[in-house]
Amino acid sequence: MSFNNQSKLMVMPQPSQLVIASTYIELILNHFSLVFLILGTIGFLGNCLIFLHPKIRTNTCSIYLLCSTIRDELDLVLNLLPNYLSMYGYSIPYVTT
Repeated sequence: MSFNNQSKLMVMPQPSQLVIASTYIELILNHFSLVFLILGTIGFLGNCLIFLHPKIRTNTCSIYLLCSTIRDELDLVLNLLPNYLSMYGYSIPYVTT
């Protein structure tokens, strides 16, 4: 009777630098979304003040730019805000993420 006593070496892979870097990038981008939301809202308010000025609001171009500004703010509020809140377990009832 012979026993085959072979030992197996289990090599546990170390996380590569690419995985670590992508994790850090993901964390940074997740927190930058709040910065984008705040700066976007400040920019929205500034654009509204400028484009609704009595001398400028009669210009067709300023009306188009105001509509673009409103659309951009809606995009921030309806897309970026729910995704940011879902990272912390909050949800807005009318939005599914």
